Amino acid sequence: MILCLTCLSCDDSTGPSVNGDTPEPSVLSLDITSWSYARVVWNSSSEPDDDFGSYRLYRSDTPGISGDSSAAEMIYTTLKKHICYHIDSTVVPTDEYHYALLTTNAGGYSAWSNEITVDIPDSEPDSVTSVITVGDYPIGICCLPSEEYVYVCCYYAEEVWVIRTADDTVVATIDLGHMPISICALPSGEYVYITHAEGVSVINTSDNTITATVPMQLESFGICALPSGEYVYVSNSLMGNIAVIRTSDNTLTGTIQTGGYPIGICSVPSGEYVYVADHETNTIIVIRTSDNTIQKIIGIPYWIPIQLCVLPSGDYVYVICHLHHMVSVIETAGNTVVESIDVEPDPNHLCAHPSGEYVYITHGNSMEVSVIRTSDNRVVERFSTGDNQPYDICTIPSGEAFYTVNELTDNVTVIR
Repeated sequence: MILCLTCLSCDDSTGPSVNGDTPEPSVLSLDITSWSYARVVWNSSSEPDDDFGSYRLYRSDTPGISGDSSAAEMIYTTLKKHICYHIDSTVVPTDEYHYALLTTNAGGYSAWSNEITVDIPDSEPDSVTSVITVGDYPIGICCLPSEEYVYVCCYYAEEVWVIRTADDTVVATIDLGHMPISICALPSGEYVYITHAEGVSVINTSDNTITATVPMQLESFGICALPSGEYVYVSNSLMGNIAVIRTSDNTLTGTIQTGGYPIGICSVPSGEYVYVADHETNTIIVIRTSDNTIQKIIGIPYWIPIQLCVLPSGDYVYVICHLHHMVSVIETAGNTVVESIDVEPDPNHLCAHPSGEYVYITHGNSMEVSVIRTSDNRVVERFSTGDNQPYDICTIPSGEAFYTVNELTDNVTVIR
C-alpha cells in the first residue's frame, strides 16, 4: 500500500478505500503553550475506523506547509484515530512555529488541516508582577480551566473573591457565611467547590451564586475533583476520613476511613487513584476511585507530609514534608519514594507547572517561592515575594502565571 503524504488528494492511490475519496480534514488548534512546550489538538477524523490511516503533524519555521511540506519537519505520527493531540517539547522560547496536520485514509488519500501559528513565550514565571488586595486571611486558591478567573477563599472574611486574570482585577465577592478553607474547580469550569466547618458549598461560576451546600462535620485542608468531574473528594481531617461527593446531585455518597489526620489530596490525571497526605501517620494513602478502597499506604522518610501534587503525566507525586523542609517524590508505577529534595526553609504548598517540567513551592516565613526542575529534581531557582508570605498556590492552565495567597497581608501575589 502506498500512502500519499504531500498532496490534498491522489488519483493514482492503490489499495482498498471504504470512502474512495479524500478524507475530511481535521481542524487543528493550540490548546496550551508555555516557554517549554506547545500542546496542539485536533478533532477526530470522520473516516470509519477501518478506513483510517494516520495522522502526521508537521512543524515549520515558515508558513505554507500544505503548499510545500519539503521545508517542514514531521514531528509526530500515529496510526490511532482516537489520539488527537501532541505535546511539542522541542520548542525554543520566543520563537514562532507553524503547524499543520495531514490526515490519511487506508486508500492513501490525504487532506491537510488548517495551519496554525504559535508564538512561544519568553521564559518560566519567575518574578512578582502584581499584588492584589483581597479579603481577610486568604487561605485557598484555584483557577478555572478556562484560566479566565481565579477564586480565593478568605477565611476570616467568610467570603470567596474572584479575580479576572486578563487584568488581575477583583470582579466579584461572594458572601459564603462560613469560613472557607480549601477550594477546587470542576474540569468543566462550571462550578467551584469550597470546604468550610459546616460542609462543602458549591458556586456556579456563570453568575457566582451559591447553588448547593453539602452538609458534613469536617475540618478540611484538602479538596480535589476527579478529571471526569463526576466526583469531588474531600479530606476530612478532624474525622480521619475522605468524603466523596457526587457532583450530579451534590450528594455525599460515602466516606473512606483512613484514620490519622488526612490533609492534602490530589487525583492522578487518569482519575483512577487519589493520593492523600496523612499528617499524623506520616504516610501517603492511595485510594482506588472505582471502588473507593485503600490500595496502598506509603511511608514517607521525612516528617510531616501536608500537601502534594501530581505531575500532568501522572508518573510522579511530589509531597511536602513540612517539619524536615523536604519534598519527597513518589513514582506512581510502584508507589515508592524514589527521591527526597531539600527545600529549606518552611515549605507550605506546591503546584506543578502544566508542562510537568517544574514544581513551584511556597515558603511563607522566608517570603519566597522555589522551583524544582523535575528532570533532575534540583532546586533551580528561588525568588522573593517581597513583604508577602505565600501560602497556597495555583497556576493558570497555560503556565504563564502562578497565583499565591498571602494570609497575613490579605492579598494575592501574581508571578509571571
